[in-house]
Amino acid sequence: MAVNFEIETTRIAVGKSGGFFTVRGMNSEDVTFLTMHYLEDMKATVAKYAERGVLPKNRVADLVMEIAKDFPTMAVEIISRCAEAESAEDVEKFRRLAFVKQIEALKAIVLLTVEDGGVDLGKMMGVVASLLEANGLKPGPLMTSLQTIIETSGNQSAT
Repeated sequence: MAVNFEIETTRIAVGKSGGFFTVRGMNSEDVTFLTMHYLEDMKATVAKYAERGVLPKNRVADLVMEIAKDFPTMAVEIISRCAEAESAEDVEKFRRLAFVKQIEALKAIVLLTVEDGGVDLGKMMGVVASLLEANGLKPGPLMTSLQTIIETSGNQSAT
C-alpha cells in the first residue's frame, strides 16, 4: 500500500526577524491526551459549545479565545504538541509566546483539525469517547451527559 499524502501544516510567523514555527492539526493521540488531562477542567466550556451542534469555521476564534484565556496551560500543551516541540525549552518558548500568537496558532490548529463545514461537536464527542475506550478508559458521567446534551439539541448551527 502506497502512502501518498503530506500532513497539512500552517506556518506561524513570529517576530520581525523572520522567525516562525509550523503547526499541524490534532491527531488521535493529541485528542486522547487532552481529554484524559483536561476534560474535567473544561466541562463548562465543553458543555456550552456542545449544545450548539455544529460550530462553523467562522466562529472557531470564539472557542479558541475562550480556551486560551481560561486554560493557558492546556493552550500551551496543544501548541507544543501540534508544533512537534522537541524539548522543555521549546515548550517554554510556546508558554512565553505572545497571547495573540498563541491565539493565531490555536486557530490554525483547530482549522487543520476540523472538516470543511466546521466542527461537528456531536461527532467530535463520539470520537473522543471511542478514543478513551480504545485506551481502556470509560468515558464517565461527564462524557455521557455531554453526549446527551448534543443528541437532544439537534444539529443546529452555532451562530
